[in-house]
Amino acid sequence: MSISNAKLVELPPEYLPEAADLAATALIENPIYTAICGPPNRSTIATDDDDGPSRSFRQRFLSWIFEKNFRLRNGTCINRALFDESIDKKKKKQLVAFFMFLPPNTPDVGLFDMLRVGMAAAPFLFGLDVVRRLLSIKDEYERIERIVVANDRHHHDNNDPMMFRLERMVVRTDMQGRGIGSRAL
Repeated sequence: MSISNAKLVELPPEYLPEAADLAATALIENPIYTAICGPPNRSTIATDDDDGPSRSFRQRFLSWIFEKNFRLRNGTCINRALFDESIDKKKKKQLVAFFMFLPPNTPDVGLFDMLRVGMAAAPFLFGLDVVRRLLSIKDEYERIERIVVANDRHHHDNNDPMMFRLERMVVRTDMQGRGIGSRAL
């Protein structure tokens, strides 16, 4: 793929599952997501070793949760994608990179929002402990974000935050190191 001709486009909704899989693959070794999946529980989670849930469990969990998150944010964020246009035009385009910008004052995701996109199934699919850790980390992240936004407001006369938040900038692993992510941003 040549990135010089690649166009950044809004991610079509039908590509949200592929974007979720791309993000899950790129972030599968991220310490936060590994911590959310938690220690091994041999009765419910297959493990690769004694260090934690298997890669396949983390991949399934991350793909599932990212797709739910992307569906929640679709329409309230600026999402962009790069596709490989060099493949056969009759085939589905291949997603190469994806990211989301959340504009200032984007509301936090609430319980009703999570229920609306089907997140109530998470404890049954991935275990209650995984959901507890996810919600705990989400709460802490939002607490820290409120502090940062309050600090940002303090530095502007109109008291409105000026920050956009970049969420999950990912590039297909076999395409990394070519400047695709930098060009996309």
